[in-house]
Amino acid sequence: MRTLTTVELALVNVEAALGSTLRAASLIEQGQVDMVRLRPTKDGRYNITDGRRRIADLLSAGAKTVQAVVEDVDETTVHLHALILNTGSPNKMDEAKHIAELQQAGWTLEDLSRATGMSAGTLSNRVKLLSLVPELQQRVNTGEVVYSAAYELSKCPRTVQRAVACKTEKVTYAIARQARRDWEAETLQTGQIQIPAFLDAVEAAAETGPSLLLSFAQMRQLIDTGELFVDWNDKALTIEVRQ
Repeated sequence: MRTLTTVELALVNVEAALGSTLRAASLIEQGQVDMVRLRPTKDGRYNITDGRRRIADLLSAGAKTVQAVVEDVDETTVHLHALILNTGSPNKMDEAKHIAELQQAGWTLEDLSRATGMSAGTLSNRVKLLSLVPELQQRVNTGEVVYSAAYELSKCPRTVQRAVACKTEKVTYAIARQARRDWEAETLQTGQIQIPAFLDAVEAAAETGPSLLLSFAQMRQLIDTGELFVDWNDKALTIEVRQ
């Protein structure tokens, strides 16, 4: 069931959100333009389906009510609507959470790709953001860590993530990439590549064709000269020999 109505903001469950004083000023001058979507709860209140930032702006502007589409839908539909309506939004963490919830409900990446228009690869990369430590996730939400940096850091262990999260400046892709390279260099020098994917790759290579055993020092040299490319995270390993 769907209804268009005016809802008191005091009845809306608002999570922490950043209201924009500039957008708030525009709301005071022009009024609310776009409807938000709310879902009624059993205690007579409302959860936000779509429009969290708009409601934060309304609160910043001192508004008491909001024009809303109120829909009584199930949890899976809430996540699907939120993902479709906010595809391409700056808040990648919200997208990641919606995707993960839908996967738990049985949706595959291919299903979600057809429903949202996002590629399966993009959807998969979004979900990887949930492997970030909470400190980094919070800074992604506030824009202090750019998305490209967040994705790069999702490939690093939590110790590296926490070290970067402590930085006071905005975390750019260059900062994240350097942190990952430093970790890779240290890992190769100390011989600490101990992940199942690496062992699986070695075993598969031995079964399908000739293999070449390299010391870590030799691998480091080949990587530095660009003849060997190694990329890994906690789930996969990629080794590419470049001629």
